[in-house]
Amino acid sequence: MGELSLRRLQRVGKATYSISLPKGWVRKRGLRPGDILEVYEESDGSLRIRSRIDKLAESSYLIDAELCRVYGQISKLITACYHRGCERVEVRAAGGLNDEVVKEISEAASRLPGFEIIERTNKSIVLQNFIDPSKFSVRGLIRRLQTMISTMFGNISDFLFSMSYEDIKSIRDLREKIRQLHALMVRLLITYLEHRGLGRAIGLKNSTDAYCMIMFSDHMLRIAEHLYDIGEEFLRFRKRLWRNKEMLSLLKELIGLTSMIFEDSINAFINTDPQHTMKILNQISNIVDHQLSGGELLKVHDLGRTCFIEKILCSLRGIMLECERIVEEIFDRFIENGGPVCMLKETYRSV
Repeated sequence: MGELSLRRLQRVGKATYSISLPKGWVRKRGLRPGDILEVYEESDGSLRIRSRIDKLAESSYLIDAELCRVYGQISKLITACYHRGCERVEVRAAGGLNDEVVKEISEAASRLPGFEIIERTNKSIVLQNFIDPSKFSVRGLIRRLQTMISTMFGNISDFLFSMSYEDIKSIRDLREKIRQLHALMVRLLITYLEHRGLGRAIGLKNSTDAYCMIMFSDHMLRIAEHLYDIGEEFLRFRKRLWRNKEMLSLLKELIGLTSMIFEDSINAFINTDPQHTMKILNQISNIVDHQLSGGELLKVHDLGRTCFIEKILCSLRGIMLECERIVEEIFDRFIENGGPVCMLKETYRSV
């Protein structure tokens, strides 16, 4: 908690008001008369003042590879730095980087959009960000995630009709692209929380909006993982799928139903429609309790087929649960944005 100081509001001219800034704060940042400051209004009505020095300071992290004794730890740290909005990461080892560490760093960089290796020696590797966050729209990224997951649904449905394994194999590539897009979206949203002036460029209004978007991105990633699991199960079960026409027909119906709920959930989230949200929540509850309970599909005496069906139903229920969470977060956005249905009643009291 910073030190509290009181300032008297001054009137300058006919339509402008001003307050003086703490001298220590000004000197610490090397500011001079005429320098430009950025002023943001927070959702609670308070103001945040940021100097250009604060804005342009680039975060940089140094990772000591010799202290990371478990494989995978370095890649996790690099990813965390990326999410945090870090512009530069150096991985260093006084005794030299072995081939395993170099491979781990390279693989981590390949999964992070805009993060590239710019310098490499025997003892260190430097990664640099080349992405400008102001060039991205959050709404555009949401639509891109929606399109890729819709394609995954489409590939699974096509496989059930065409029996072409290429439709299923392409899901693996889509899953990797969604992982990369998720990492980019998390980075963008955390950067916004550090630099609120970015909000207008990327289409965010407040911190609640940013929080909901981060959660949304997580839900989309998990939906993609469930679809990937379904695809892998289909590949393992292979031609046995088409021996039972009734089971195949029910699977087509359930995939189509889940895809429809997914599309409705995303559109409701984007449009912030609480009335439509309640209809979707009721649909999800009904589908999970009845169609995805497995009653008809599990009426088989083949143990292998029973295990296969249970795994597919588990993944479909998982997708429904993520859709449910997505639409529930609509209410958080709705309340924050305000409206005639639920308006913020502000009351002020003297301190």
